[in-house]
Amino acid sequence: MRRFAAIFILLSAAVSALAQTDSSGFFVQSFKKLEWDLDARSNYPVLDQNNRKAALIKVVIPEVGFDFDVGVMGVVDVKQEVGEVWVYVPEGVRKITIRHQTYGIIRDYEFGCPIESASVYEMRLHVPPKPINTVIIKDSIVYVPAPVNSEGPHERKRIGASFVAVGSVPDQSFGFMVVWNPQRFGAYVKAVGNLKTSGFDYICHEDGTADNGFIWTNGKSHVSRMTITTGGIFKYSDWLSVSSGIGYGRRILLWEDSKGNQAKVDEASVQGIAADLGAILHFGRFSAYLGVNSISFNYFYPELGVGFSF
Repeated sequence: MRRFAAIFILLSAAVSALAQTDSSGFFVQSFKKLEWDLDARSNYPVLDQNNRKAALIKVVIPEVGFDFDVGVMGVVDVKQEVGEVWVYVPEGVRKITIRHQTYGIIRDYEFGCPIESASVYEMRLHVPPKPINTVIIKDSIVYVPAPVNSEGPHERKRIGASFVAVGSVPDQSFGFMVVWNPQRFGAYVKAVGNLKTSGFDYICHEDGTADNGFIWTNGKSHVSRMTITTGGIFKYSDWLSVSSGIGYGRRILLWEDSKGNQAKVDEASVQGIAADLGAILHFGRFSAYLGVNSISFNYFYPELGVGFSF
């Protein structure tokens, strides 16, 4: 009975190994932990989103153009080194998907051992040999028996930054939003205003009263508005990100009296905490922003923006 159990375990292991081997010749040859390698701990550490030192997988392959995916937790960073690719991942990931435009996909390769913080692992990939194209020159005509790779240069890798011009109503205002979102989590800074003066000579009330009596207006008025906010961004998918942040904002209503002095309307003016909530849509190199901004949760401003990504 024990002999059958041992045979069953060996067969299961063999089937599992074969299941993760691509018949096209693109597969993982080996995966192991490098016990004495300190690159992830002290030499070249990288922090993950939880401010812990990420694990480092050294993918040994003399090629470029590979893409790595570990699921919802996200890859922390990727560095191209001589003869290998350094892939930083959060601790606890269980499998990885590797893609290449020419060789294909290794989908959901299971590591088989725990991935620990600040530890280093080595993965060796096997790729099929490149076909040798023989060029025959005959009678000044070039014959190529096998197809030649005629792909143009690869598109420049984007750095994950965006610049968006933002507009807002009511109290028509304009500004900009700078986004940094290279991985699943990012950050932004946004400034919006109408550049109208906020200075005043005295304070009045909505009923027309002031400290020195009543205000006699000449019918002119304007609103001065300004908000500066910063916050975080979560990339939900390749085309959608969600943003949320806080900062400072002010909204001041000014009436001009018959003498040309500016009076601040106290009940219609506010300053304090500003808050943002929005969504960023990505269309290739273009981006669109839809959101709402609030000043002290008394005034709410829909916002719309368009921009481009780097």
